Formats: sequence, C-alpha cells, structure tokens
Amino acid sequence: MKNQKRSGMLVVIAALALPMAAQAATIQYTFQQEYPLTASPSGVPSFDVTWNIPQFDGFGGLSTLTGVSYDVSTQILYRGVLVGIGASTSFNLLVRSDFNFDLPTSTADVTALDPQILRTPTSGAADATFNVPGPADQIASSTANSANRIATDFVTYVGSGTVPVTATGALLQTSPGGTYHNNSASGPQTPFVFVDNAKIFPMFGMQEFSLVATMIVTYTVPEPSTYGAAGLLALLALHQWHRRRNISR
Repeated sequence: MKNQKRSGMLVVIAALALPMAAQAATIQYTFQQEYPLTASPSGVPSFDVTWNIPQFDGFGGLSTLTGVSYDVSTQILYRGVLVGIGASTSFNLLVRSDFNFDLPTSTADVTALDPQILRTPTSGAADATFNVPGPADQIASSTANSANRIATDFVTYVGSGTVPVTATGALLQTSPGGTYHNNSASGPQTPFVFVDNAKIFPMFGMQEFSLVATMIVTYTVPEPSTYGAAGLLALLALHQWHRRRNISR
C-alpha cells in the first residue's frame, strides 16, 4: 500500500510539471523618465526617479517564474544657436551625460551607459549666428545606448508588492579637456555644451537639452492556458490517487 501511495503522489507532481515546461509567456513592464527639451536651464538638466516593478503573483509563484531580465537605454538631445568670428569655421561640439540604474540585490547595476553628442559643424558668415545641428527645427540625438541584465534571485520578484529600481541621469558640466571651452558670446559660460575652436561661441540662453531613460522588465512565466491545463491534470491525477487509495484499503 505504501508503494501505491508513493506512485500516486508522483503522478500528481508529473501532471503539474509537464505542462509548465511545454509553454511559456512573458509579462513586460516599461518605465520611462524624461527631462523635457529645455533652453538653458537654471539648474543641471537631471532626474532622480524610483520605478516600482510589480512582483509576480500568478499561478505557482516562485515555482513558475523562470526568468527576469532588464533592458535599459539612455539618450540625450540637443539643439542650439552659436556665433563664429570667422566665416566657414569648422569645429567640434560636445555634450556629455551620466546615467545610472541601481538594480535590486545581486543583479549588476548599470553605471556606464553615458551617451554623448558629438557634432562637427561649420559656421556661416562671419559674426553671424547659426543653428546646430542644422535648421532651427532640427534636434541632435545621441547614438543608441543600451544594456541588458539577467536577474537570478527570483524570490525577490515573487509576491504582491513591488521591487524598486532607482534611475538617475544628468548632463555633465565639466570640461572634456584639451582645447574645448564653453565661453559664450555674451559673457556667461554655457555649462553643458563645449566647442574646441576659440573663434566659435555658443549663444548664452539659446542652448536646449533633453534626457531620456527607458527600462523594460520582462518576466518569463507559463502561458495562461497552461495554468488551466496544469490544474485540470492535477485534479484528475489527485482523483486517481484517491481512487487507488480507497481500493487498496
């Protein structure tokens, strides 16, 4: 009789496990923070935000959550008005940033996803203003910056609460060195845009900046239809076990 009981319990476990391995789905949460395009802000263009990821509280809990992944990306945007002493003067223009993502527990943080904008424009007529990156309605964007992280401590993500992630982003106002300067044509410096030609000056109060950070969190879990199949098979197996148990008495 002991053997029959043990066999019956194995049937229940198998009925639950097999469908789970057969089908998988994903649950995704997308978070985004933006510092909107602002002309010569009085403070440092930046943000410091905490995103709260809903925990997984579906069927099976920890036994059915099989994957947690992070996809993060960062971007900065810029446009401005400059003036050149000489005509058709070429130069480099640089805007830099610093972004950080503080991920939970043992998952490695993202700390070096720092986009920059580097343009090599040419001034127009001598002592005349001109726009970068081009016509006034154009906006320069950094190249794509993204990173991926895989979490392994699934217990952190199971429950009915939330999991916090802190994201920060800011423009850098320190000089990149060399011949770069941020002197404007009207006296005050323009702290977030630098040029490497002494004859080119960003116009104070006419520089615009924006920052964007995005995070996508993906849970890998069983398909919803699997829940029903697993439950039905478990009930059938449990019924069979009870039937065998009653017969053996």
